[in-house]
Amino acid sequence: MAIVTAEQLRTVASQLPTEDQVLAGAPVEIKGYMNILNLSDWLNKHGIIIKSEKPYQNGRIYLLDTCPFSTAHRDGAYAILFANGAIHAGCHHLSCEGGKQRWQELREKYETNE
Repeated sequence: MAIVTAEQLRTVASQLPTEDQVLAGAPVEIKGYMNILNLSDWLNKHGIIIKSEKPYQNGRIYLLDTCPFSTAHRDGAYAILFANGAIHAGCHHLSCEGGKQRWQELREKYETNE
């Protein structure tokens, strides 16, 4: 850990989306990282079928029709968009590491040609 200056904090904060951008639901580019503000749209765009969705911890959880991590089973996979914009994707099955964070892996698998 290191102590940072107020100017360094302002620089980092300036990279975040504005409240208007977040409320508009538009994707925002943050230093080469596309912030997914509408997870449902992202899943649909990449052909990942949502079996059901519901509120979850002030955000939204999407239960997926098939597991994108394994062909050994169909059920158990999910993606969560938390209220603060954080995303978690995983699967409950032990063969998929039982709930381990796999969002980056999912993005890499489906965004390779974008």
